[in-house]
Amino acid sequence: MDDFKVSREECEASREECEALKREVLILGERSRVFQNVLIPSTFGFVVVLGVMVVMGRK
Repeated sequence: MDDFKVSREECEASREECEALKREVLILGERSRVFQNVLIPSTFGFVVVLGVMVVMGRK
């Protein structure tokens, strides 16, 4: 039964760690969305430019 006793300090530290991890997950999720918003249009623009170069090279 003593194994399951958790001090108030340990519980509070665990709660703070959990909150910090939640904030980190939110930050990483936001960064991921930013990278997706930049990467997708950049890739599309690169493909368009590459396509134009190929078409102009064939003429």
